[in-house]
Amino acid sequence: MKDSSNKKIILIIFTVVITALLIIGIIFGAFVMLLIKMKEKQKIEDQETQIREAKIVERAENYLENKYGIKFLVNPDGFNDVESFIPGQVEHNYKLCYEASSLEDPNYVFRVYFDIDTNNNQYSEQIRDNYCWKFLRNELRACIENELDGILKEYKLVISIYPDLTFNNSITPKSQLLDFLKSDFTRLDININLFTPDNNEMKGNEQIIINTINELLEESNNCDIQFTYYISKSGKDFKNINVAEEEKSNLMISQNKKNNSNDSKSSIELIKKFDIRMSTEK
Repeated sequence: MKDSSNKKIILIIFTVVITALLIIGIIFGAFVMLLIKMKEKQKIEDQETQIREAKIVERAENYLENKYGIKFLVNPDGFNDVESFIPGQVEHNYKLCYEASSLEDPNYVFRVYFDIDTNNNQYSEQIRDNYCWKFLRNELRACIENELDGILKEYKLVISIYPDLTFNNSITPKSQLLDFLKSDFTRLDININLFTPDNNEMKGNEQIIINTINELLEESNNCDIQFTYYISKSGKDFKNINVAEEEKSNLMISQNKKNNSNDSKSSIELIKKFDIRMSTEK
């Protein structure tokens, strides 16, 4: 009698264990299948994203070529910057930003922006860029150097803009600095850093720079200019200031290149002599 009862108990336990294992197997199998489907879906979405991004990069390159008449390369590693371009519609508007350079001058890096609006299932985009800063910066540099050459034997100028600044179609590679300063399309935010070695200080000639900047501001409709004067603690420090790299990093997106530039700058010992912030709003 006991043997029969034990056998029934063993059979029940065995049945329960087998059933439990089957249920666990089914759940595990379903989970694995779900995981595979999710991975396949993600793979398809990633491929679609890559195709979409490649098309955007191609549109940016075509836009730049049509606008300036030369070939450009756009770095596909851009970034998204969610920003409201229409009040109350933040979730429907965003900005894609890429760095670009021309084939004839790959060392000059600038930015290309896509302002995208997907409101009410309507897709629209506006492409903007700051390529012309290459030429306008040279104009600005020449204007300041014209004054500095009379008072300093050796110096370096690093001139940069707020990275998001872009120009409208009235600004072209042939535009003069005056065209740029008189434009009403956006606020100009310009940083000018002057570096001299420790044996070649400005020595009381700061007013010449102030007067020069004020003359620029008089021509501007809407501009901020930050002018900072540094003296390097040694000739080696002065030599290590790389104007081209500092100005290039201003508009670069690639974080690894930015970090390299910052690391090299942090090793240079500088003394800040004075800092001038001047602006005008008309």
